[in-house]
Amino acid sequence: MNDAIVSDDRRLLTLGQLSEHLNVASHRLKYAIDQHRIAPAMRVGIIRVWSESDLPQIKRALAQVAANRRGGHVHAKS
Repeated sequence: MNDAIVSDDRRLLTLGQLSEHLNVASHRLKYAIDQHRIAPAMRVGIIRVWSESDLPQIKRALAQVAANRRGGHVHAKS
């Protein structure tokens, strides 16, 4: 299971695991998550974890941050 936390048959990923999965620097990922206020699925002590079902929203946030950095716009898909 690649050291992911598992609860109720859901795979939960830390910021570092998301960073590896999405192949993006952790500081960029943290910025996108914070800017788009993507709440973690839960906390394990002081560690925030997100569900795999949060991946599409996180990917959209990363794309929006990248587009804003380039001066462009991204239209979110539903």
